[in-house]
Amino acid sequence: MNSTANVYLPTPECHQLRQLLLDELALGRLLQHQLEQEGQLLARMEPEQLQRAGQSKSAILQRMKEQTKQRMDWMSQQQLPLAADFLQHPQIRQQPEIARLWQQLAAQYRHNRDRSIQLNELVLTAKRRIQQRIHILRGQPDRSPLLYTETGQGKSARRGQGYIQA
Repeated sequence: MNSTANVYLPTPECHQLRQLLLDELALGRLLQHQLEQEGQLLARMEPEQLQRAGQSKSAILQRMKEQTKQRMDWMSQQQLPLAADFLQHPQIRQQPEIARLWQQLAAQYRHNRDRSIQLNELVLTAKRRIQQRIHILRGQPDRSPLLYTETGQGKSARRGQGYIQA
């Protein structure tokens, strides 16, 4: 029996898919790096550099969008499923590297999404703090609610009673 009979040689299509996944993964890692830089700029409160970083991030996101569309178009042309069933397709099951790249790409997307959410929360918190400081500097009362109802809705307390009722 020939020992090479069980060896599966990848098709040119699998090489093309591999390259599409590698390109998309590289962009995902570039985005991850950009998000980490944004986090550092937020911590140092450097608005001008943060604005430039945001423009750079937008360019990376646009490239990722184009790369993802290219991969999805290619997968549609090859009649491959675009969702979770992708890894169960007979051609793909014979390609462990494709499955590994697919899983890495999914993990990269999740990581970048989670980091984006964290950074967004930091930005919103900083924005609220700045707005509160501006109100204080203008001599306006703080507009943030002091009490919360049972349903979690904010409720302004009458002046001087916020801590008593809480």
